[in-house]
Amino acid sequence: MRCICATSWPVVGEMMGSEVPWRSLQPASVLINLLPDLGRTARQLWWLLPAMVVGGGFQRIVDFGFLLFFLAMSFFRTITHYMTLRYRVSGGRLELVEGLFFRQHRLIDPARIQNMEVVRNIFHRMAGLAELRIDTAGEGGAEGLLSAISIAEANQLRAELANHQPGPTAQEEEEELRTGFLELLAYGFSSARSGAAVVAVSVGYELLFQFSPQMAGDAAARIGSMGMVGLLLVAVAGSTLVSALTSIRSFWGLRLLKTARGLVTEAGLFTRSRVEVPQGKVQLVRIDEPLVRRIFGYGTIQVETAGSSAPIEGEARGELMLPMVPKAALAWVASLALPALDIDPWKATLRPAAPRALLRALLGAGLRWALICLPIAIAFRDPTPFFFWPIGPISAFFDWRRQGWYLTESVIVSRRGFFRRQTSIISLEKLQALRLEQGPLMQLNRLGRVVVRVAGGEVALPDLHLDEASQVFEKLQEKTTQRTNQTAPNIAITSESTPTTTA
Repeated sequence: MRCICATSWPVVGEMMGSEVPWRSLQPASVLINLLPDLGRTARQLWWLLPAMVVGGGFQRIVDFGFLLFFLAMSFFRTITHYMTLRYRVSGGRLELVEGLFFRQHRLIDPARIQNMEVVRNIFHRMAGLAELRIDTAGEGGAEGLLSAISIAEANQLRAELANHQPGPTAQEEEEELRTGFLELLAYGFSSARSGAAVVAVSVGYELLFQFSPQMAGDAAARIGSMGMVGLLLVAVAGSTLVSALTSIRSFWGLRLLKTARGLVTEAGLFTRSRVEVPQGKVQLVRIDEPLVRRIFGYGTIQVETAGSSAPIEGEARGELMLPMVPKAALAWVASLALPALDIDPWKATLRPAAPRALLRALLGAGLRWALICLPIAIAFRDPTPFFFWPIGPISAFFDWRRQGWYLTESVIVSRRGFFRRQTSIISLEKLQALRLEQGPLMQLNRLGRVVVRVAGGEVALPDLHLDEASQVFEKLQEKTTQRTNQTAPNIAITSESTPTTTA
């Protein structure tokens, strides 16, 4: 009897005439991939544990069987992945075949690779293995995922694919930036979501009140108003501590390296990852400068390609992220990712938003904060929440004051926000689409908003006067047309004409 899950089924690659042998995962990958999969399954089914404790008899048996079924599925996925996945580099392209019931044969052109990431968690390090993730444009995650292979195999495969990519092949690495322990602590403290901690305490009290109003009332009476404030401060401190520890876990030992091909980052305490982004694949550079981080003189740089979603603060995702960059080096580091950057966005005088945009911002913020304060005031029969209403319009005013944009021959820069300032830089060579938007209030005030889209995301310029917005839109459209004409293939036109018919 012939085994379906052995190396006998990559017949598609054999039909293509390639004699390059297929490679497989290491046997230890079964255990290394199984443990994280079981962990994810346990986190998704955590609600079954209290249900099994509370429930009894037949219900407990059903819940236990339900849990065993999903754990068995984790075993099945891991073993199938190991037994069926085969890969090779043939004809300059990466080929992967996998699947038991639903088989796939994928070809990945190195020219389409947006970034490559070598990840090594604790289990990988113990076994001397690594995981190689390959992101291509248009994919929600890693199109090529090889876990687990030997570290030598991962480096060899990464170098082999890089050599088939367009551009220089030299791989000398030069360290450009290193993030220290105190900087990571500061990043974690400035990333703390204190509002989430306050909401968690409020939700916990509300659940206690719904479960037992008398118990909730007794607890509130014993704690008192000062005790409640102290509880909120403890929750905020706990959230800050968790954020700091998460920052250290994700970005420990972070280094930014520059090669002839592009940029590389290495970071991670327990899971060490190496992310490589070719310079020509960079679509968008975002610089976040929250108020607290800005006071310390730092900003966070995110480099986005067309491969995967943008990183989330505090987490290392598939693309390049630098959590703490000194303000004096922001423009320099941004230019490493986007060599087309021909101005310093922190020294140049950006063009402001339209004066009429302030009225729209004040009206919008005032309405939003009124909708927040009104239900709370009605529920507690207390007008105190309306004392916080001015926060909305005041924040909107400072946000409008700090908005700016700048257009050069090579890049477009957009800046928004006061408390959470963000500067976005797009190379005009990567521009994919344009939009000119107008909402109802914008139409009344003759305002327009230009939205610039690239493969890695989109950036909205500040609200401008309609005439100015139209001029910017037409100028960008002209640049896009020129670039398209320059890159379009030459078409030979013969002297033969197509016959026409006359009515």
